[in-house]
Amino acid sequence: MCYGKCARCIGHSLVWLAILCIVANILLYFPNGETKYASENHLSRFVWFFSGIVGGGLLIFFPAFVFMGLEEDDCCGCCGHENCGKRCAMLSSVLAALIGIAGSGYCVIVAALGLAEGPRCLDTFGRWNYTFANTDGQHRKPTSKKDHDECSWNVRRRASITKTFLQLFECMSLP
Repeated sequence: MCYGKCARCIGHSLVWLAILCIVANILLYFPNGETKYASENHLSRFVWFFSGIVGGGLLIFFPAFVFMGLEEDDCCGCCGHENCGKRCAMLSSVLAALIGIAGSGYCVIVAALGLAEGPRCLDTFGRWNYTFANTDGQHRKPTSKKDHDECSWNVRRRASITKTFLQLFECMSLP
């Protein structure tokens, strides 16, 4: 069945995108591979929303596995009715897609808000704040190479989490 093979392909791609989101979100906790930012509470507030882990990761696994299971044609029906197997499979795929859309939508919204506010950086006065917030798109110059690396690390990880747009469109394309 062509529909089942397509659903299985989308399911496999969703699994890899979910793993990518989880890894990208975990990397946000360790700018430049250092743990001191987390221990000194210098991480952005949007990091603690776990958007890549929960929204783009765990909530995407459910529709991915449902989609991969749609290739099987051995559905025996539900509630004792032999002829409603295909309808139950279709209903489960639609419900799973809705969960996937909600999860990836949450991830995209939180990542976009994090990119808009910017990372928490050390400013020229030696204070940690959101130096990109309320700048209307104007960028500031980093005070040091270390400050530049930490800010660009955060922006790159958030940008990689916004790849959940792919998850959003894949979940919307199946039902």
